[in-house]
Amino acid sequence: MFLGYITSLLRIALPATPRVEPGNRLSMWRKGTETFILVVFLSLSFTAQGISQESYAVKYAKEADKALHEREYDLAISDYRKVLRINPSSAASWSNLGAAWFAKGNLSQASDSFLRAARLQPANRDYAFNAALTLVRQDKCDIAEAYLKNSLPSGQHRAAAQYLLGLCAFVSKNWLEAKDALKSAEESGSRTAET
Repeated sequence: MFLGYITSLLRIALPATPRVEPGNRLSMWRKGTETFILVVFLSLSFTAQGISQESYAVKYAKEADKALHEREYDLAISDYRKVLRINPSSAASWSNLGAAWFAKGNLSQASDSFLRAARLQPANRDYAFNAALTLVRQDKCDIAEAYLKNSLPSGQHRAAAQYLLGLCAFVSKNWLEAKDALKSAEESGSRTAET
């Protein structure tokens, strides 16, 4: 129905195109022109819709970032969800959504969000560490271990990742592994309470 409407609009818009009997080259030219214009129109419509959605995603992301910074976590969560409905592959939005859930104390939602961010960008050490931290806090060391090992090369998270690996080993009664990991955390030069 929509296609027929567009075609009728094109016929009105192209009154100067001559009509001749079927089989004539001019008739075929008109048909080809209508099809071409229709394809161009639809392409431009889809492109405009994509650009519009992208600009909404940017707008929501800015609002969400501001809300997160101002500790308005419910608003931040709502806005990050809007961003992710438009762009579900935004690792940064998943991570920031996780931070908002973490700040509210909802570790389950936080770890789900951090895990999505870490899966979307496996090379990002921050995403891996955040996922691991929330998993350890939920006593899911078996899942957290891979993310902790992924975050070890990060200078920023090395000591904490070593400490969490040691903690997980201690909880599972792997005494030697726990001792080695905790000793590495201590020797990293970190002056945190954990190490």
